[in-house]
Amino acid sequence: MFCTNCGTQFEGKFCPNCGTPAGGAVFAAPQVSTPSGAGPDPSEEQVLWEGQPAGLVGKAKSAGNINSVKYTVTSQRIIVEHGLIGKKKEEMEVGKIKDYSVKQSVAERLQKIGNILIISTDLTTPNIVLEKVEDPDHIKEIIRSAVLRYRKSMNITRIEHI
Repeated sequence: MFCTNCGTQFEGKFCPNCGTPAGGAVFAAPQVSTPSGAGPDPSEEQVLWEGQPAGLVGKAKSAGNINSVKYTVTSQRIIVEHGLIGKKKEEMEVGKIKDYSVKQSVAERLQKIGNILIISTDLTTPNIVLEKVEDPDHIKEIIRSAVLRYRKSMNITRIEHI
């Protein structure tokens, strides 16, 4: 099957190149014009997903336009912005990500939301939690694909010491 977003041929639930689910639903995918047969420029940062906390409280805040948290996953960084008036921005380079996991309570599973914990080697921001995101398994796969693409583009092999 071919990805409806970037045209990559793949098998499975998600495109390994851009994270688009099989079947075509696109979250926030950039439209990049490149010469025929050429892929996007790996040096250009591309937004892969943007979102806010969901669930009942998150949806109420979004409806009232007072949601003070914004998440952005790009091909190079994970960005978490906090605040309505005063702003705080946390960033984590994709190349420093060591691990990621999804955590959901029973109530969160019923609402199809969950938390994504991202662990990195960054000294100032070793962990980032994307709280109460919709379809957390899909977002985790977008992050995983971004990490794998980055490592491949930089020819990085990760070795764990036991």
